Amino acid sequence: MPWTVAFAIQSRLSKERVDPSSLHIGFDSGRSSLARALPVKGDRVQIDLPLLIMGIPSGRSVKSDGFSVAIEARDGNAWRSEPQPWGYVISEGSVTTLQTTVPGSFYRKVKDEPVAIRGTLYLTMFGNPQTARIPFESRFESRPVPAPGVGLCSAQQMDDGKGYFVLCAHPFRSLAGIVSVYFDDFRTIAHGESISYSPFPAELKFDPVSLYLASSSRALVSTVLITNQEPLAHIRRDFELVGLRLSDFGPSRM
Repeated sequence: MPWTVAFAIQSRLSKERVDPSSLHIGFDSGRSSLARALPVKGDRVQIDLPLLIMGIPSGRSVKSDGFSVAIEARDGNAWRSEPQPWGYVISEGSVTTLQTTVPGSFYRKVKDEPVAIRGTLYLTMFGNPQTARIPFESRFESRPVPAPGVGLCSAQQMDDGKGYFVLCAHPFRSLAGIVSVYFDDFRTIAHGESISYSPFPAELKFDPVSLYLASSSRALVSTVLITNQEPLAHIRRDFELVGLRLSDFGPSRM
């Protein structure tokens, strides 16, 4: 089944309905220094564009799962991405970067003129957080405690005393949500795998137990909290960026 078809099916089965038009996607001028147009092997140019997702409902968070995109010049020259949306995105929560690689010949033709970047963003919205406090244990007396939606978790100090780690075990299937581990007020993401779009809890692989590890090198930690947010909706949102000049983000001599 094509990825986009699986996404469409899962969208219809979402727990929560979200109007895609309530979300707005634009070039993130606050992170414009991260925009790049750099040559890579094979006479190709990698283009990175930081994007800003606005209109996320209160109490919800999002993860961008993929893009379908086209770059179009005024004279009709155009480049379109391959049908693999998951390969064109870097996402850390709502911080999203569109990353693609175009032929060098196309870049040189259009780089000095404003282009239109049109496409579709596929994203997952999360919410309903559940939090558990994980007590510190010695490695000789480890007693895992249940964390809702995460599994059995234990927190320990490193053997050399120079950090801490949390280990969680979940039966069979990898988690579908976003798991955050807080070492006091320091947050780390324990789960960053791709979201499954299967309507049923199935995967091509079979593991009796899935393990998740998060660590911190902080000198002193008094409290460990684990929060899990479940996926509530899968959303497809079309977007358009106009007036960007690619040469502004890369070397002028290409």
